[in-house]
Amino acid sequence: AQAAITATEILSSVFDDTNVRRLKDPTQTMQATLASRLEVAADRLDQEDLGDSLRHAQLKLQLGAAMLSLDSPHKAVKVLESAYPVLSQRTGTSSKETLECNSYLAEAYLALGKADLALPILEQTYTLARQSTSLDQSFVLETKGNLATTYLECGPFSKGLDMLKQTVDEMEWELGEADYRTLVCANNLAFAYEQLDQLDEAHRLLSRSLPIAENTFGESHVHTISARNNLAKVLFRQGDRASALAEFEKNHRLAKYDLGEGHSQTIDALGNLAHVYVGV
Repeated sequence: AQAAITATEILSSVFDDTNVRRLKDPTQTMQATLASRLEVAADRLDQEDLGDSLRHAQLKLQLGAAMLSLDSPHKAVKVLESAYPVLSQRTGTSSKETLECNSYLAEAYLALGKADLALPILEQTYTLARQSTSLDQSFVLETKGNLATTYLECGPFSKGLDMLKQTVDEMEWELGEADYRTLVCANNLAFAYEQLDQLDEAHRLLSRSLPIAENTFGESHVHTISARNNLAKVLFRQGDRASALAEFEKNHRLAKYDLGEGHSQTIDALGNLAHVYVGV
């Protein structure tokens, strides 16, 4: 009972008094505050004896996933790396929790520019997920999409492109075109088309997926901002500088207000905006 209380206290401390108007440091965003508290919670979790190594690892999985969503991949790596061995041993290498931990860890590595570490993890995760009879298809498809996107970055590019095309078609059929996983993969596929100078195909995909993302998640959601950013890049390369500038300006304004000036997407939006201003 005491272990359960301690675990609850640790998680509760992350969200204690999260009224944005009461932040001790008014210059700190809510995202930064939560990221800092998650790090403290992870450190405290390492110091506490919860009496159950599996429960300990499960909490670390939750914390690591949350850190990743708050744009703190370097902090997530440490937490997820320590959770994986326990989850693998206690629940099995093919359990959903173990595979989720692997997927999050690979995502963190990718965010840190360590694709060489992420790729073998994703290959293993997809193989195990595809062979499992207990996992739902949405998880298998999401894992497949992550692997395909990593192939685009690490190679072989052609393998990633073919796999991503297939994944987008399967996701639209299984999950629907408004599902966030479908939108992410469609956005990544459009980015691949842009790299191949197939701008019309990239424009077609993004023109369809951006309104869906806006209606599903809102204008300032990270998925929406990413899709708008890619569309603006394509518009600029197609010679429509005015439309590209309008989309980049909108992206920077929304990202700065909702995600904070230090968020990676805000920084990216500012850089893209600068390129258009100077006509690069």
